[in-house]
Amino acid sequence: MSDWRRMFGLGCLLGMTMIALPATTSGQNKGTKATTGFEALANVKLPASLKPSSDLSSELFVMLGAAEGRIDTLAVHPENKQIAMTAPNGKLQLYGIPSLKSVILTKRFPSKIVCTAYSPSGNILAMGDAEGNLHFWSVAATPIASRAIIKEAHTGGPIYTIAYAPDGKTLVSGGSDGLIRVWDASSMPPKLRAKLEGHEKYVRDLAFTPDSAVLASSGADDLTLRMWDLATDPPEALDVLKHEKPVASVAFSSDGRLMASGSYGDSLIRIWRTDEQHPKELGSFRAPRPNVRQVRFTPDGTKLIALVKNRDDDEIIFATLQGAVQKSWKFPHHLGGFVLTADGEHLITLNEDSVYIAKLANP
Repeated sequence: MSDWRRMFGLGCLLGMTMIALPATTSGQNKGTKATTGFEALANVKLPASLKPSSDLSSELFVMLGAAEGRIDTLAVHPENKQIAMTAPNGKLQLYGIPSLKSVILTKRFPSKIVCTAYSPSGNILAMGDAEGNLHFWSVAATPIASRAIIKEAHTGGPIYTIAYAPDGKTLVSGGSDGLIRVWDASSMPPKLRAKLEGHEKYVRDLAFTPDSAVLASSGADDLTLRMWDLATDPPEALDVLKHEKPVASVAFSSDGRLMASGSYGDSLIRIWRTDEQHPKELGSFRAPRPNVRQVRFTPDGTKLIALVKNRDDDEIIFATLQGAVQKSWKFPHHLGGFVLTADGEHLITLNEDSVYIAKLANP
């Protein structure tokens, strides 16, 4: 097993495809602001063995043992009403916010859940498992219940990543078979609209532009970013962009003008301009650790948040688009990824048995 695959594990990237940040036109989020329930949570003193190296007492608190053991994936409801967590044994738990101690659902699936995503409306929780199946659960009201299962949505292994388009009309999934499947999310179960071929295998991340028209996908073994026009029927392949190492993550800014990508093994984060006919690389910089696991823009599009890793510990950095690190959180253990809430005010990250929630007053 290659180094990047061992350090990735089976858990899908968190956040990038789970919560769609609202589009902005002038650096400020517009529209109705999501009501956060995190402010009602009491701060918990971090154990010394878990506390990051910098003093985050005013920014960070932790919820321990939420999934009764190891936590593999995490998703946050777009209106911050629920947190969904999964464990390696196929166990899914939904926690109500703000209490986080109110377990509103516990369900064990036959196969390990690898990735999760709420629909933009918050009505559906979609999940991809290790055997290539897609699961859809209605979570808007009680009783919470299964709505549909698409068996063998992908073949030959896990579904690594799923993402809803911001308009909620499309769901995409990427797996170890190297395929991206495009689903019509207006029906239940979603109907297959198209199959996108191009990656050699292991589609690692998927990201939509704010208008839901263009999809970006990152491939591990083929070292590429690929762009797809989903506004056409059938969807059309656009540009192929190269990295020199496996591409772990891709994200668009909330106005759709910029795209960021991060690769595993060379610490490289690239910034692309995407508001012209073809993407143009504006620049790149090296992260402080060799493996870039995840990249996301801050809601105003002026900074990047990245999870960077080495073999011993992990770090979440806040950097300018030119690569100047303005703040970093160093953790003495490995993190599975992070999620930005839809209002852009909180960042949630997790290690094997702990969940950290940080307020991003001034990221």
